[in-house]
Amino acid sequence: MTTGASDRQDLVEAARDAYVFLFPMLMGYRFLFGAFLVPGIPSHQVPLNTLGGKPRTLDHTFREVITPNADTPYSMAGLDLRADPLVLSVPAVTDRFYHFQLEDLWGQNVHYVGVRATGTGPGTYLLAGPGWDAETPAGVDATLRFETDVVFVIGRTQLLGPGDVETRGLPGGRNPRVGTPGRPFSRSRGALRWPSSSSGTARGCWPDRTARHRR
Repeated sequence: MTTGASDRQDLVEAARDAYVFLFPMLMGYRFLFGAFLVPGIPSHQVPLNTLGGKPRTLDHTFREVITPNADTPYSMAGLDLRADPLVLSVPAVTDRFYHFQLEDLWGQNVHYVGVRATGTGPGTYLLAGPGWDAETPAGVDATLRFETDVVFVIGRTQLLGPGDVETRGLPGGRNPRVGTPGRPFSRSRGALRWPSSSSGTARGCWPDRTARHRR
């Protein structure tokens, strides 16, 4: 009887540890689903593998992540690196602070591109998933590797005054972009059927008690 109780306790502890370990990935996928995979729902930002931003700041009505900055316009992308890497290209930005936070599906901030991390000049960065093992193409300043094939690009831009937001949707008001490298890559893992919910919304993926908009 004692042994059985001990085994059950071990199972409970293992299940608890697995839930805690995987929770960041589940929440990351929830954001990916709501912001990049389902056009037409209110939380949708831009299509997958596309960098987009709007000349506005976020307020209390934005509930897809916990407590975003209220004083910096955002630019965001959700990337699928399963088949090939993608390239993040940034312009020279000398008149203000900006950065791109590059986060994997575990919620780890693996790399940064911006004034403090890479300088004020232009740059081209290859973003590669865990299975990428080919040579870096010419014209790329650095290869940034990730442990997951899903990566989030989160850009923030400094505002210099109240009227500045109208022209500063992306870093420096200029044109950073995410795109394919300058030459084709031949390796492909095929199409992936993304998990979804019967309701077709990000909030339908998990019960309300686990959803960020309820916190």
